[in-house]
Amino acid sequence: MIVYKFGGATTRSARGLETLVELVSSAHSLETKRLRRRSATSEIPGLIVVISAIGHTTRYLQRAAEHSSQGNLTSAEEYLERVTMQHAQLLTSLKFPEQVHAEVTASFRKIYQEIRALIEGIHITRELSLRARDQVISKGERFAFAIVAPLLRERGLEVAEINAREVIITSEEFGRAQPVMNETTDRLSSEVLPRLLRGELVLIEGFVGGTLDGVTTTMGSESSDLSATVIAASLGAKEVVIWKSVAGIFDADPELIPEAKLI
Repeated sequence: MIVYKFGGATTRSARGLETLVELVSSAHSLETKRLRRRSATSEIPGLIVVISAIGHTTRYLQRAAEHSSQGNLTSAEEYLERVTMQHAQLLTSLKFPEQVHAEVTASFRKIYQEIRALIEGIHITRELSLRARDQVISKGERFAFAIVAPLLRERGLEVAEINAREVIITSEEFGRAQPVMNETTDRLSSEVLPRLLRGELVLIEGFVGGTLDGVTTTMGSESSDLSATVIAASLGAKEVVIWKSVAGIFDADPELIPEAKLI
């Protein structure tokens, strides 16, 4: 079993998404061959793909929530429109069949309406609780899911979509929730392993989890890597691969500091 995690910087262009498809298709093919040769007692082969929000989506959604709490609903809506436009442009560049394009657009519209309702509520109360913030920013992964899942299916892969809120169980520390490993392991085993045994590719959101009561949480900035390692540890994966848009680990963020050095 292998866990692949793709960051938002790698999926914000059609070229990046096509590269994702190539990498995933190749790994899934190898794991499928291993599944056919598997004995009843051996490790379960399969590929689990963890997806982050695309590009600067999380940052824009956070700003939308903050501006709304400050009484500036117009500015909040502008940030939300920016997110929607970014995904709409990416969708167009992928040249989906007309019906698939329409289905993805409908998904985008539904997510947009959910976020719009949330920021309107924040604007009315003029209060941005950590719980409300998690509700808003977690929608970025929903946008990514809406475009990556159909893309993989269009390329001939059988995809099982897993809602991270239902399997990554966390504490109620909104914004920096901690995984509850025993419950998470039980739920992942129940929901993911049967799909891997059927030869399906499992797709799940990073960054996002849920409390035992089903309330959405996030696990901190850039925590999709944590999601991947939690999943791998819970299911006994042999390998975790974190795909990035940079050559390796730098001594600073190369997007912010061009002279950052590769370690």
